[in-house]
Amino acid sequence: MKNKIAHIISPFIAPEGSEMSTVQPITFESMRRAKSYASDQVDVELFSSQFPEDRSIVPEYFTATPDLQRSVLDVGELEGTRKLPLLKDILDALHSHSDADYFVFTNSDIGLMPQFYVAINDMINEGDDGFIINRRRISDKYNSIEQLDQMYSEVGEMHNGYDCFVFKRELYKKFNLGEVCVGIPHIGNTLAHNLFCWCNDFKLYTNKHLTFHIGMELVKKWGDDTYLKHNYNSFRAVLKTLVPDLKIANIPGAGHVFMKRHFKWLMNPTLHYPTLMRLDFKQWRSPRKKIPKKNTDRRYYEWLQRKVKLEE
Repeated sequence: MKNKIAHIISPFIAPEGSEMSTVQPITFESMRRAKSYASDQVDVELFSSQFPEDRSIVPEYFTATPDLQRSVLDVGELEGTRKLPLLKDILDALHSHSDADYFVFTNSDIGLMPQFYVAINDMINEGDDGFIINRRRISDKYNSIEQLDQMYSEVGEMHNGYDCFVFKRELYKKFNLGEVCVGIPHIGNTLAHNLFCWCNDFKLYTNKHLTFHIGMELVKKWGDDTYLKHNYNSFRAVLKTLVPDLKIANIPGAGHVFMKRHFKWLMNPTLHYPTLMRLDFKQWRSPRKKIPKKNTDRRYYEWLQRKVKLEE
């Protein structure tokens, strides 16, 4: 089945010489190529949500939604001056200007593999109404569009962060996104917990080679303390409204044995452990997705292969 997919990002004019000034053009081109690759199989629309001063950076092959009229500076008590868009305003714009069956939101530093839209179309046709795809981290030696084929060839390393979201259009009317802004931690927490609530069959894909991020860092300081506090408080306010509708079957890892799932939840910064702990006991007898068993027959050889691998 050929689904209609609308993908939105929020680009901005980054300071010359900054990381984002290098990465965003690569993101744009990777999206253009992925759309072209999927042209015979999937109906893809590319959208942007931007402030008036950033409109000039939007590529011609994107549809620019009406310029954003407010930012986190209008709703938060902040010490900084970073004008960051609110997630709700971005997705509201997409919902208003596209009639697509499914929406995609990614951060503007997330590149796409050429097969991205074809693959998510297949996932949708398998019954997924909402899912998250974790990125692969690749070397920061890449800095130009001309190197995209080499970037595609990098297997990279996994990352547990949530920065690529796909969900059915009709779910969006149920979302509560509060006043969370993009570009600061807890945006992924907010969107993820909405999906845990409203999807009929949510999936988290941690080992797909479909998106990539330039740079191997695992932790990074994204903003000053007042921005972090604003997003955290906004996420917690949203979470309180979502708790009654959270489904244990949609929580990643809920099918593991007790100690294993609680350890994973506790150590994952995207998940709110106290909420999941209470949910686990409240929905103790509710169905959970089974965790596929690993093939242990080749465990020794897999271990040996890692140990004897020669680095490039």
